[in-house]
Amino acid sequence: MMKKKNVFFVLCFCIIVLSSNLLCGAQENHKFQYSEYDEPIYGAWIGDKAFYGKMIFYPDGTADCFDNASDRQLFSQWKYKIAERWTDSEGATWYKIEFLGNYEYEGQQAVGFEIWIVDESGDIMKCFKSMSQGEYPTDFEPYNAHIYYREK
Repeated sequence: MMKKKNVFFVLCFCIIVLSSNLLCGAQENHKFQYSEYDEPIYGAWIGDKAFYGKMIFYPDGTADCFDNASDRQLFSQWKYKIAERWTDSEGATWYKIEFLGNYEYEGQQAVGFEIWIVDESGDIMKCFKSMSQGEYPTDFEPYNAHIYYREK
């Protein structure tokens, strides 16, 4: 009888520990965890002169977007594909990215073609959006950039 009580208490303890870990993990669901796929674009970025207040790029091809940097409620989530990647002579990493949105534009699911540039330090990222459907941007003047800083 004592052995059954001990087993019961051990099982209850394990369930409580696992449940608390899951609940605590749920509260931190927008904290970025680095993965084995270490691309400079992956991680959390805070917007300054940007469309979103915060973006988080995940290695699984999703990006979480928040209206403000302090928000915990998602504004939107996008799926993205890195179509092309290269490093320039200054050490910045350039990405041609295709975004597939979670809303419709003119009766079709929204698609965006953008260029994202992460500087050599990995702390500043610039986004250039295309004004033409189906085309990547070609104007990389500073006044066209949406600027993000890596969240520390």
